[in-house]
Amino acid sequence: MERRNEAFENLIPDPKKPTLNEYYEKFKISFRRIWKNRFLWFWGMFLPGSAGIGFNVEEQLSKLKPEQINSWQTFIESNFESIAFLSAVVLLFWIFIWCISTISRSGVIQSLNCLHNPKNRRKLDCGRVWKMGKKDFKNLLLLDFFIGLAILIVFLILFTPVAIMILTGNQAGAIFIFIILLIFFFFFMVFMNYLLQISTIYVVLANLEIFIAIKLASRLIMRNLFETAKLFSIFFLIGVLQGTVFLLAITAIMPFWGKMMNLWFALYENSFSEWILFSSVLVIVLTVLFLFTKIIFSLWIQDIWLWWVQEIGGNKIELEEKKLIQEEKLMKMGVAIGAKSAIGS
Repeated sequence: MERRNEAFENLIPDPKKPTLNEYYEKFKISFRRIWKNRFLWFWGMFLPGSAGIGFNVEEQLSKLKPEQINSWQTFIESNFESIAFLSAVVLLFWIFIWCISTISRSGVIQSLNCLHNPKNRRKLDCGRVWKMGKKDFKNLLLLDFFIGLAILIVFLILFTPVAIMILTGNQAGAIFIFIILLIFFFFFMVFMNYLLQISTIYVVLANLEIFIAIKLASRLIMRNLFETAKLFSIFFLIGVLQGTVFLLAITAIMPFWGKMMNLWFALYENSFSEWILFSSVLVIVLTVLFLFTKIIFSLWIQDIWLWWVQEIGGNKIELEEKKLIQEEKLMKMGVAIGAKSAIGS
């Protein structure tokens, strides 16, 4: 392991700069690869999504009235044990999903790497993804933990002064500083996400130690800032495309669904249970649709990451790993031959 880490750390990338046409062609090939290899779809459900959906927490909290806040406090105090138990269950479930996600990422990356290289292809199926993913399970958990810890530390360092300014009554200054720090934190999160993606590929395919992988990933980003910015723009467009596809699908489904409901209630007696049934089916259909788009786009982006790291880094990770393994074997053979010679003499 030390020999492999040292060799990779001293590896000087030979950066390549693909044209936009090359990006376009590779992305088309990547999408076809994901569409063709459907055994990856199940594991794509556990990969990080390419586009997030959220809401303004501050806006929602500002709408709460004082009596509502007091009623919530009373409810929490009177049901503290039940809430604590449910929180523990949710935490354990989240840890379970986190573990499954790390196994999925590792298995999917190794499977895609095999699909990228026809000479190195092995028999791949859904079970094979699980078996390959378990090998780097602990390493990816540690990588996620350290990246998450770094993000938390930076968040606390940045926004603690804002909280102090709010508590001391300096609202105007707090808002100004908050906006500046929020912009900085956004780009920091983008950098950390890229660092995590590249480090994960190094850990999985090259079997590097975590901090060596992080160091190499940061070096790759800093030496290729323009290509990184180009990739960020492309991923942004892919996220917009994902949201557009989902919204268009909803736009196509809703009128058809409305006509079906109107026809049903015109022919049969309207009841509350039937409304619940139709609403539940609609929610299930939309959930399946959202998961499907999320799976395809998540796998597509993971495949793009793998190609980008190998292309921009100027080396094939799996070939470098084999070279290092051969060097280790030669060194061991040399030591063994030397030892035998010394004993014979």
